[in-house]
Amino acid sequence: MKDAKRLPNYDLFREPRNRAIRELNNIFVVTQIAQEAVKDAHTTLQSGRRTKLRFSIPTVQREKIVAARNKSDILSLLEQTINRDLFAQALVPAVAVTEGYLADMLSIVLRAFPKKLGSSEKKVDLPLVLESSDLEELLGKIISNQIYTAFYASPVKYFMYIEDTLSVSIPEARKKTYAEVKATRDICVHNGGVANKIYVEKSGDRARAEDGEPLPLDQTYFSSAIMGMKGIVQSAYSELLKKYGKSKNLRSTKRTPVM
Repeated sequence: MKDAKRLPNYDLFREPRNRAIRELNNIFVVTQIAQEAVKDAHTTLQSGRRTKLRFSIPTVQREKIVAARNKSDILSLLEQTINRDLFAQALVPAVAVTEGYLADMLSIVLRAFPKKLGSSEKKVDLPLVLESSDLEELLGKIISNQIYTAFYASPVKYFMYIEDTLSVSIPEARKKTYAEVKATRDICVHNGGVANKIYVEKSGDRARAEDGEPLPLDQTYFSSAIMGMKGIVQSAYSELLKKYGKSKNLRSTKRTPVM
């Protein structure tokens, strides 16, 4: 956007955008470093003479026991970590960063324009009112509850809420890519990396496996996923700056928890 730095709300939108992109980059870099370190460990172990390795492992009672594992088992574990597990683990914080950014933007806009909360929030539960020290705190809780609910909706409703509330338009291709990444994250966390009907439904034409099939997850996919998440952040940022760059209603806000 031309002369964007001159807009009154430039920093309000630019700083969260920069923070989110930096955090996504950091996750990618650390994952690369970890992958290389595990590769080195695999090479060292493979060339060694030991057939068993011993590890000090904590128990439920906070004690530690020494467990012996076959070298072949550890090598297989390291190979799985290099080729898949590191990427599955890194998707979790990466999606959290992206959703944290979107939650920040939703909170900023909803605080500035409470009417965007819609008719569903016109009735407020009495306990929520009694637990709030003032109207500002009450508004924050109402906003947090609405965002929390919206983030667990289907991809279509999820993006419909974001676009309607923020008054922005995110490219369809980026929405589809991110919906599949979120669905992949869910499968890695809740279903052992095996696709199910929910994954297929959420991913739509971007689904990479059928119900019951292992979900592919490698370096190429992880790179594409990070690019997709950065694309969501950048699209929202550009649209928000155009829409609200000069708005006098906006103000900074703390991150609204969504998980």
